[in-house]
Amino acid sequence: MKFILILILTLTLSHANKLDDELKYLTKPQLEILHTTFKKAKSYDLQWTMTAMAWQESRFGKALIGRTTPDYGVFQINLKTFKARYAKILAEPKEDGTLIDDKDIINMLVSDYELNFVASLEEIKFWQHVHGNNYMKIWASYNGGFKGNPIYANAIKNKIRALRRYFARIK
Repeated sequence: MKFILILILTLTLSHANKLDDELKYLTKPQLEILHTTFKKAKSYDLQWTMTAMAWQESRFGKALIGRTTPDYGVFQINLKTFKARYAKILAEPKEDGTLIDDKDIINMLVSDYELNFVASLEEIKFWQHVHGNNYMKIWASYNGGFKGNPIYANAIKNKIRALRRYFARIK
């Protein structure tokens, strides 16, 4: 039993060190996204959540296009969800009279941090309405919808812990 406890503790510390190391080696653009997200989200009292999500979803802007899913931008906004949520706005023609298509939306989500931030914020607010202040469920639903994704929620929780250590070090 003692061996199992030591093994669990060792694995936990190893994972924490890995996350801390990731933060040490961020590029200047990644650090800008980290600090911008933290600052912007603070006014919504979501600085830890949104900064951890920017890290989990795109490694602070390093991977702006989902590898296996139609998710885009710093916060990996799902194309289908975005289109459903903003259908009225997207139905308006562009200046040249053509309609906004998927390619246009993808380009906007990838290139416009502010749009991606607002879409992520709206998604989080939706799940807050559904789950109240149960952040494990909010995080799980951000990634997994109504069925949730508890593995994702745990990843966000661990990244928040690492971010708290990071900000304590840089003060």
